[in-house]
Amino acid sequence: MRTFADETVAMRYRLLLCLVALLGLHGGARADIAYFLQYYLSIPCPWRHGVPQVEVGHAMPPATEHPYSGVAAPEQRIFPYQAYCGYPHTFWLSAEFVSWWMSDGRLPPLVTAGPAGSSAVLGEPGTVLLYGGSRADLDPLLGGQFRGGMWFDFEQFWGIEGGFQFAAERSDNFVAFTPGGPGQPVISRPVVDVLTGQPASTASLIPDFRTGTVDIYVSTRFLGAEGHVLRNLLCFPEGRLDLLIGFRYLELEEHLEADEYGDLSAGILGTVPAVISDEFDARNRFYGGYVGVKAAWQWDRLTAEMMGRVSLGGTQQQIGITGVTGIGNLTPDGIRTTFFPGGLLAQATNAGLVDRDVFGVVPEGSLRIGYQILEHLRIHAGMSLLYWNRVVRVGEQVDLGINPNIPVPPGEPQRPALLFHDRGFWLFGLSAGLEVRY
Repeated sequence: MRTFADETVAMRYRLLLCLVALLGLHGGARADIAYFLQYYLSIPCPWRHGVPQVEVGHAMPPATEHPYSGVAAPEQRIFPYQAYCGYPHTFWLSAEFVSWWMSDGRLPPLVTAGPAGSSAVLGEPGTVLLYGGSRADLDPLLGGQFRGGMWFDFEQFWGIEGGFQFAAERSDNFVAFTPGGPGQPVISRPVVDVLTGQPASTASLIPDFRTGTVDIYVSTRFLGAEGHVLRNLLCFPEGRLDLLIGFRYLELEEHLEADEYGDLSAGILGTVPAVISDEFDARNRFYGGYVGVKAAWQWDRLTAEMMGRVSLGGTQQQIGITGVTGIGNLTPDGIRTTFFPGGLLAQATNAGLVDRDVFGVVPEGSLRIGYQILEHLRIHAGMSLLYWNRVVRVGEQVDLGINPNIPVPPGEPQRPALLFHDRGFWLFGLSAGLEVRY
């Protein structure tokens, strides 16, 4: 005997014919067809899990009854787009504003200041640390995330969903300046002389160079994208549980730049301008598959959604280091700057672009609470927490050890060196947004 589930697809095609016929019939026939359509459009989809089937050919029950136990009559269903299985929507889109907090990266000591006549070496009397030697606090990062998906079948057994999230670049800029001259404080960049093992500075290693300005710039940004297949696991009167199987991409990129401007003694010609610049970049890219579950509930207008997943794959870690020194030359046309490879903390011993691949694990969990303000529109707020097991942070790739003999002779310490330190990383987000369902 045929069941209502067997006739579901055929009834959808008959719907258009019913509507056309409705326009051309007299009042009594029109009322009968209208009653049929009201019943047909209000019932939820027949489902596999314990939902009884309705035999085709039986009389339609009154509008106040319903053949499915535990499901309200059509007049009582204010919002048909509820979270339990079989709600009659095909696709959904959401957009959220997100405020992100991330684990802070560590910065080495980068700028010092000392009294007039000193070399601003850490540990000497009167020398203070102006910037660095602590965590780089760039929180919060502002961004957003977007999601969309659709069901393949009327019973909502199979579907797809994808998303994109980002944290816009957040930066910190520190500038120290001294006019120089007698009686003026000295600013410099701290290092360690690896031949003596003692603290040093730009001023002590290059006595003919006097710093006027030190400019430090630090930035970070994050983004990710994902896509997965939805497969329903369980249905219950107020909710559903779905399996997620998909692929995701994550990217964390950080930049550190230290520029030191000053005057270099040129003997009888006086002084010429000079600049010492170091740039460090750290990039992390994760590619991997994930498995997870997503549960959703709805109580009248209030909704809740929880998601948990674990991603396994590869993390590509990449470090780029560049250094340059510029010295002004006196020419008949004025001062022209000539640039040479190598800065202070970026030398031939560690400069270049190097990458490696490591095993990556990224667990994540999220919670969203929503409120159905219109039949197709929902507002929601939520939180999420992500952990990435191995990433390189830019501040931890700076080696303060310097061999003052440049170029470094064979057999002597090749410093500064390429460090390639990595550590765990977490990202926490608070979000608010809108979701449209049709």
